[in-house]
Formats: sequence, C-alpha cells, structure tokens
Amino acid sequence: MLGGVYAVSYAPKRLGVVAAWAGAGIAAGWAVLATDAPSRLLAVAAIGLLGILALLGTALRPRLAADADGIYLGRLRGVRHWPWDAVRRMEVVSSNRMGRRVGMLELDLDDGEQERLVVLTTLDLGVDPCDAEDALRALAGGG
Repeated sequence: MLGGVYAVSYAPKRLGVVAAWAGAGIAAGWAVLATDAPSRLLAVAAIGLLGILALLGTALRPRLAADADGIYLGRLRGVRHWPWDAVRRMEVVSSNRMGRRVGMLELDLDDGEQERLVVLTTLDLGVDPCDAEDALRALAGGG
C-alpha cells in the first residue's frame, strides 16, 4: 500500500492473513452445508469476523513504516505521515490479557493539525512491539 522504500516496515504476518482467508472460506462452506439456523448464524458470524481480519491484514500492508523523515501509518483511507518532531511519545505498554502479559506500542502523534493516539499490537506489527520500538527509536535519534 505504501509503495516506498523505508528503513523499517511492519505488517501482520502473511501466514496469519492466509489463515484468516482460509478460515473465512471454510466458514462459507459451513454456512452452505449447515442444515439448521443456529449453525448458519454461527457460520455467518465466523465469515464476518475472519473476513474483516483477512481484509484488513491484506489492505494494510505495511501497517507501520518509518524512515529518516518520520513515521508512516497505513490506513484504509490511505497513508498518513508524521515527521519525527510530531512524535510526542513512543512507548511499549504492557497489560494482562487472558492471563498473559501483552505489550502494545503506543504512539502519541501531533503535527499541529491533528492529534492521534495509535496503539499497535503484535498482531498489527508482525513482531514484538519492543523490537519495533527499538528500531523506531534508533531511526528517530538518527533522523
């Protein structure tokens, strides 16, 4: 989607996106073959959930990219760029989710026109958020 060459870029893992597409296809087959209404309803819900995840994983590639000029975020409505001086805070925040510790990369971005808090997880980035933060900090310091 971004189409450029960046020092770092992050996107959902391809295997996960392919698995979501496959799951949506299997759920579609289930919906066609189901003989009772509750099964069809459950299959349609699975198609919706997996289809949305697969579509977002396909369309938002890469989800986050950066170079010496700043950060680029892939969105459904195109790419948004923030220069490094617009990055107010970059931090990995950990919390407990379903009994395990999960890290999320939080970016506070403000370019004078628009303020935004962006929260990216391992699912969004395809890597550990701590690794992404380290790479971004190295670029921000050198940029």
